[in-house]
Amino acid sequence: MGSGIETSLPRERLELIATIQPQLSHLGEDKPMWRWEDKRNFNTLSTYSFFTREDDRQFNSAWKKIWRLETPQRIRVFVWLAFQERLLTNVE
Repeated sequence: MGSGIETSLPRERLELIATIQPQLSHLGEDKPMWRWEDKRNFNTLSTYSFFTREDDRQFNSAWKKIWRLETPQRIRVFVWLAFQERLLTNVE
């Protein structure tokens, strides 16, 4: 009885792994890149921009108004969740 990866994974997975091509040295170092930033560098600003970009100015305006409310943080979070229709109800 053999040991190793062949006995640990299903045949379909082994075939899938076998199809993965090794890195081609003439293409340079294999490194992670962030496709939503011009220079392909990951940073929190590009991440924030990606996840918060909205074409709807009304949405951005509401967001700013909610987070500027002079109330406790938990109230602002509640209002934000309500605005996003993210409050769980008995129906959900």
